[in-house]
Amino acid sequence: MFARLWIPAATGLGSALLFQVQPLVAKWFLPWFGGGASVWTACMLFFQVVLVGGYLYAHGLTLRLGRRGQAALHLGLLLVAVTGLAAAALSWPSPLTPGPSWRPGLEAPPLPSLLGLLALSTGVPFLTLATTGPLLQAWFVRLAPGRSPYPLYAVSNAGSLVGLLSYPLLVEPRLDVPAQAWLWTGGFAVYVLLVAATAVAQSRAGSLAPKTVRPSSDASAPDSAGRGGSGPAWWIAYAATASLALLAVTNRLTLEVAPVPFLWVVPLAIYLVTFIACFGRSRRYRKNVWGLLLLGSAASTALALLHGSGLPLPLQIGTLLILLLSLCMVCHGELASSAPHPSRLTAFYLSISVGGALGGILAAVVAPALFQGLWELPIAAYLGVVLLLASYFREASPRFFGTPARRRATLAASALVFAVLGTGLGWTVFSERSGTILSSRNFYGWFVVDQVEVPNRPGEHYLRLVHGGIVHGAQLDVPHLRRLPTAYFGPNSGVGRAIRSAVKEGEDESRGIRVGVVGFGVGTLGAWARPQDTYRFYEINPDVIALSTGPRPVFTYLSDPGGKKEITLGDARLSMEREAAQNYDVLVLDAFSSEAIPVHLLTLEAFRLYRSHLAGPRSILAVHVSNDHLDLEPTVRALARATGFYGVTVWERARGLALTSQWLVLSPSRERLRVPELSRSVEPWDGPERPVRVWTDAYSDVLGTFRLLGTRRTPSREGTTGR
Repeated sequence: MFARLWIPAATGLGSALLFQVQPLVAKWFLPWFGGGASVWTACMLFFQVVLVGGYLYAHGLTLRLGRRGQAALHLGLLLVAVTGLAAAALSWPSPLTPGPSWRPGLEAPPLPSLLGLLALSTGVPFLTLATTGPLLQAWFVRLAPGRSPYPLYAVSNAGSLVGLLSYPLLVEPRLDVPAQAWLWTGGFAVYVLLVAATAVAQSRAGSLAPKTVRPSSDASAPDSAGRGGSGPAWWIAYAATASLALLAVTNRLTLEVAPVPFLWVVPLAIYLVTFIACFGRSRRYRKNVWGLLLLGSAASTALALLHGSGLPLPLQIGTLLILLLSLCMVCHGELASSAPHPSRLTAFYLSISVGGALGGILAAVVAPALFQGLWELPIAAYLGVVLLLASYFREASPRFFGTPARRRATLAASALVFAVLGTGLGWTVFSERSGTILSSRNFYGWFVVDQVEVPNRPGEHYLRLVHGGIVHGAQLDVPHLRRLPTAYFGPNSGVGRAIRSAVKEGEDESRGIRVGVVGFGVGTLGAWARPQDTYRFYEINPDVIALSTGPRPVFTYLSDPGGKKEITLGDARLSMEREAAQNYDVLVLDAFSSEAIPVHLLTLEAFRLYRSHLAGPRSILAVHVSNDHLDLEPTVRALARATGFYGVTVWERARGLALTSQWLVLSPSRERLRVPELSRSVEPWDGPERPVRVWTDAYSDVLGTFRLLGTRRTPSREGTTGR
């Protein structure tokens, strides 16, 4: 009974809980660390390392202890996990979500702080769940002698897939994060009961009899003899390459689109589906088919990377996901083909987990420290092709090569494939774009500074800051023109109009104004500062600030004369929560033009905070929502209604050094928006609005903001647009 019903049930439930807790806690900690894509990569690193710990525990438990010792020790671990969750429930909003007092300070290093919080909140429960696959399969062999345990690996991955897909589709849209954590804790309690009963049952069963495992004609219990790469080194290599590809694709998607659970889940779901297909009773892996698809998708990825972010979003996403699917099918198919006898089962799974953690370390620690760009993606694709060809050579019989001439021809063809594909994939790694001055990558993202010729003005150039394909600011490299505001911040932009209207507000235009800016970029808004004004910039990335500070800054808006200019390093929201009211006449939110938007800056709690920092009812909140793939206007309008703001939409069409921009200009006073600067050629918010649920710190729906097929609403004439 235990073998046929309870063990599959515990395996599936444990795996679902294992993979559902990952987006749950990542979403909770996302606003604590700036809302960037690296938060998910760091979370994946933590979970992969703990998974190794769980597999190592299961391996040691079955290797060193007898039946009763295994049951006693594991029951003790279950008790510790339940006790820890109960204790957390007494002092936190939920058993998995620490309260605000646990939020790290602005000066705390983000990666160690995040890993520490993850260990505190989910470490022991996740370690317990991580033991499920190898431990229950080892007990299954004892309780059901003669039956292959490997189909349970497919059950495990199917449970993981259910847990993953149910989160963005069912759980996240309906429950806030603390409620999600309570629901998860209830599922964990059921899991503990199932595993505890299984532990007791196996302690009373006979000893493991490895030679009685029944053979299988459908490869559900494969033998490694003569099949591809076999042994721990090859297992680790296959697992590490698939893990690196998973995180590289996820990183690319979340940096180019948005760091949200949906875009975390889709690549991970593909990763799990390949495990299910390769380890299930009916094997879906055909090396020739998937190898050909891997070669084709790697070549397509090389072309997509060379083309850059100018490709339509669906094509970018599709290319990356097909690459991930084919590469994971090859790696996991080779793993399934080389799976050993059940007597070595825990060592096999331990090797897979070590490889997964190694891939996570490469993506989360090594890549940001050593690479200047997102180079791990082409590296993963190339490694996948290398392993594919290596498996062919390892399996080939001596007759495959035949004569020396045939051997030379085969090696030459393989070398040509390596050279052509390596050149295409490596072009983004080893070549520099024309005009590139410098590039930088850290926990908070990746950017490039390049030099571009001014249109229709030969010999004149401007410098620009680019993140992926998104321009975050530009400055003319001409001494007498460098103080001109460019890009999204010119005189006819929404923020330009807001600042001009603030200067004219009241009877005395000589009065200084206070302007707060969330998102520094290159400091372009500093060009608007008069001697009597104060501009305060909030920026989370120290490398971005370094571009405008020091003895020889790349961009000089900050150091040029004009007003008092201050910079606060750290997440803007966390900084503003710790500050006294700043009494801003204009508060600018310029953190959403990138495709990876910080969601925590667009919540009800955030907008209430912004309002508390305004000088009065006639102050302005200017929100920059220009975005190729996300339609953020309905979300901001819902937040404005909920916090007592009125608003207008201001468009500016690209012309000269001005880029097409969409600004939402808000104020607590409707009359404030009727001044000439804000009432001419704007789009008033008078018509019916699409109902949108207000985002909060515990609820957001970025998936609902995606523009279909990457279409973007543009102005129908200069400065305005029709609906």
